Amino acid sequence: IDEEYPGIAIEIMDEACRLAGCTWRDSFYALNIETFQEKLSSPDFAGIGFTEFFDWSTNAYDITVTFATDLLQRRKLGISFPEHWFESDIIMVAKKEKDSKNNKFLYILFAWSNPFSVGVWIMIGITILLSGFIYWIMEKIDPETDQICSQKEYLSPAMHTFLAAQSFTGHFEFKPRTHAARLFSLSLSFWALVIGASYTANLASFLVVTKMDSDTIDTVETAVRKGLRLCTVKGFASEAVVMKRFPNTKFVRRSTELTLYQGVREEICDIAITQRDSWRTYQQLPAFNGDCDLEWIGRQYADLSSGFATRSDAGHLCTSLITEVLDIHIKSMRESGFIDDAWERSIARQRTIDCQARDIEEESGDGNNETLGLIDTAGVFITHFFLVGISLIMVFWKRQRKQWSQTDTTVDPGKTLMKSFQNQNSGTGETPRIGTFSNKSQNEDREVSSVAADIRAQQRVLMEQNRNLSIKYEELAKLMDRGIVKTGDESDKFYEFEV
Repeated sequence: IDEEYPGIAIEIMDEACRLAGCTWRDSFYALNIETFQEKLSSPDFAGIGFTEFFDWSTNAYDITVTFATDLLQRRKLGISFPEHWFESDIIMVAKKEKDSKNNKFLYILFAWSNPFSVGVWIMIGITILLSGFIYWIMEKIDPETDQICSQKEYLSPAMHTFLAAQSFTGHFEFKPRTHAARLFSLSLSFWALVIGASYTANLASFLVVTKMDSDTIDTVETAVRKGLRLCTVKGFASEAVVMKRFPNTKFVRRSTELTLYQGVREEICDIAITQRDSWRTYQQLPAFNGDCDLEWIGRQYADLSSGFATRSDAGHLCTSLITEVLDIHIKSMRESGFIDDAWERSIARQRTIDCQARDIEEESGDGNNETLGLIDTAGVFITHFFLVGISLIMVFWKRQRKQWSQTDTTVDPGKTLMKSFQNQNSGTGETPRIGTFSNKSQNEDREVSSVAADIRAQQRVLMEQNRNLSIKYEELAKLMDRGIVKTGDESDKFYEFEV
């Protein structure tokens, strides 16, 4: 026995003896339950289970300190059960279903398309194309079909297809003027109304998430009816109860509780048949549920309880008196909260992972299941901005093509004139020939020559002024160096004085 922490069963037994004034540690035998479970799976122990073990142990010892499940079959053998401290309600444990929304990028991208199947979307596209093309043919045959026929830019199948596609969004731009066109428009608008309303209704139902419990497997009966594989621990009361109720069901019998949970994780079986407090203990241990990928599903199957086991004997060894004493004090411990505290200490000492905290964090990250999340609507936003980007590229490309076209087909006279001026100022000394543009009249040549002469005259005046200003700056610098001239407070005036 581990003196630091012997376990919840021994802790409860120690407290019961403290309250009753008895001792028990001077005469006991400790049995490793996992070793015993493995022995039950061997051929030497064929036909022997925990019921036979409790029948023997209560005859050999006064008390069996364990979690023995109270069953009618065991009471008929003379086994007595004081107040229970272990909840043995039969439950189902299965592997968690993977959330496709969090694992598939394509779902995020195309969640907006879920209301319709691929075939429906294809039919919608074909209907839009054919409707636009047919309306265009109607206008070609009868120019009076639609009011927009008079506008040249609308006379194309592409424009009519665009207007037909707009009807799917609720914007109807056709303007029929004949009975045939009005009948066609009525048919198209009614189709768009039905399809649009169906899409809106189905989109809401697809995007509002309703969390279901493991594919609606809520009872053992449902699991058996669907033919799921059930794992049990050989010799456990939970196995005996379920097998008695469903004798024709194929069970996968495991030797220990560790292999029971491993069987579900390794997909040897679909569901583990176990007990409430057993799952409460092992779900926090890495060896049993290291990835927190197991969960309790459905409702409990049977209300069972477990605790210590004694022998019903009122006249020979009087072990029934022990049952009465334990019953009183364990009830007292339950009312005082000792049992609950003992469970909390036991789970806290064994826990190395916290699956409950992880589940709470995942649920808080998912938010309210009844509201639309960004993960559900991200696809339609991505699609919209993708098309907007393509539209912008097309606009810029069209403008660039227009600029290239203008550059190739026109000559800028201003640029030619400036080039001539640059040639004049390069020091050649020759007067540029301005009026030499092809296909120009003599009047235009004389006018351009006159403008060029005025510009050359202004250039000469500016150059002369710059030369005079440079001479004055040189003379001023010399006078300042000799000390004859100095500047006053006003920068634009000079004062002379004798040295």
